[in-house]
Amino acid sequence: GKSKQKRPILTLEPNFILKPINLDHRGVREVAFYEAIRASAINNRSGFQTYCSFFGPRDLKSSSSFRNRSFSSWFTGQSYDPESKPCCDIVQMEAETKLLHRLELFTPEYFGMVEHVPDSSSALEESGEYGINYNSHLLLYNLTRHFSKPCVVDLKMGTETFEPDASEEKKVRERKKYPPQAEFGFRLVAMRIYNPSSGSADKDGYLYFPKKFGRSLETRDQVKRALHTFFGGSNLPKEVQANRSAVIKKILNKLKLFKSWFLDNNVFAFSASSILLLYEGDTISNEEDGVQLDMATAKMIDFGRVRRQPGGDIGYLKGLVTLIALLEEILKESFWTEEYSYRT
Repeated sequence: GKSKQKRPILTLEPNFILKPINLDHRGVREVAFYEAIRASAINNRSGFQTYCSFFGPRDLKSSSSFRNRSFSSWFTGQSYDPESKPCCDIVQMEAETKLLHRLELFTPEYFGMVEHVPDSSSALEESGEYGINYNSHLLLYNLTRHFSKPCVVDLKMGTETFEPDASEEKKVRERKKYPPQAEFGFRLVAMRIYNPSSGSADKDGYLYFPKKFGRSLETRDQVKRALHTFFGGSNLPKEVQANRSAVIKKILNKLKLFKSWFLDNNVFAFSASSILLLYEGDTISNEEDGVQLDMATAKMIDFGRVRRQPGGDIGYLKGLVTLIALLEEILKESFWTEEYSYRT
């Protein structure tokens, strides 16, 4: 469902962002998923024990629906049963703990849930069903922190952007948004490129490509050209081309790690989740700010619809395979280098 009012992501200088938490089930599921990753990352057996403790009834004396409900139900869609006994299959939980621990490097660093109260003129009293209110935010590390001119593309992953138990109306609506998603396994949501020489650039030198642009990409070649544009297109100066070659290789190495994880994953599905690709768009070196012109990374984001699903997430994996193939073609055709191995 849609939020009653779209709230912006806020920057908490210099290191953090505040991401508004959805007031419906998506918000508490995203919090639960980040908490599960954090629990799994504890460097001793207590990490497994902490993660395992998420399963089964919580403290019924708490007034918060979020704390009362079993964490496991946020991943399965099961209703909370206060009479149920704690369930923690040791073999299953150990496997999940290991999978989640590996995800720590693929996701923005998470520091918990915080309250941000805006000025009184814009404050709202709206509260959510699950103990989350309008001022609740995720405190996350700012992925653009060390970039001078960050170029970013948001790719919504998977062959489907709805959950299996969604209504038929929801399924039809989502499929109509971008029919080629079933073929490609992802869609380009939006991208921002630093190109101050363009007459279409904004006052800060950026070109912005909105959702409408992404949904207009009907063929594989069109998607490939869009990604090529994201990395600067053709006719780049030799030095810039070398930096962009390094950028694409770094992103490909990250994506191949994601792919390896999804090949091992037989537990989690990530409906309507995204991957952010980021790289440094500045072409002029400045040693004082410490910016490297070949900086780049990729991160998984948006976990409001994560759930357990036997067999994992084949649709997300398909999107990674397609994306890796496209970027390797772009690298070979426009930024070719003998140093890169094209084996996936």
